[in-house]
Amino acid sequence: MKPDIKKSLQNLAEKLPVQWTPVGVENHPISAEDLYLCNQPVVEGYNYTISVPINHKVNHFERLKRVFQKHGIEGVKKYVQTQI
Repeated sequence: MKPDIKKSLQNLAEKLPVQWTPVGVENHPISAEDLYLCNQPVVEGYNYTISVPINHKVNHFERLKRVFQKHGIEGVKKYVQTQI
């Protein structure tokens, strides 16, 4: 990829809004005390967990680079239109 095209795609990627994408779920332990505060029944000796989604920030530059290589300028235009 030519350096001027790469620079243009980087500048365009910086102007796009921040977007997060889910990549999985992680279990975090919670105490019985937290359940008690939420008026939930508590069983002694049981380890309680809560599922928390894991999100990562989208790398717009990598996506724009891939779209440009596959579909050219028209692909970049469509990508930007879907992100705004």
